[in-house]
Amino acid sequence: MLRAMILARVYVTLKPTVNDPPGLTIKGGLHSLGFDSVTSVRSGKYMEIRLDAPTRAIRWIDAFETK
Repeated sequence: MLRAMILARVYVTLKPTVNDPPGLTIKGGLHSLGFDSVTSVRSGKYMEIRLDAPTRAIRWIDAFETK
């Protein structure tokens, strides 16, 4: 039996009101490389999650978005 797979691409970032020291470090590094037009950087994480149960996966993704 062929199962449908779902690939969830998840981007996790801090809320805008939360201080982001890694973002400030990255911004400083970009400035030192000559990218002076960079005004702000927010760091985060990127994940790819493969799910093999489409119905449950959709509920899981919906729940994940609200957290």
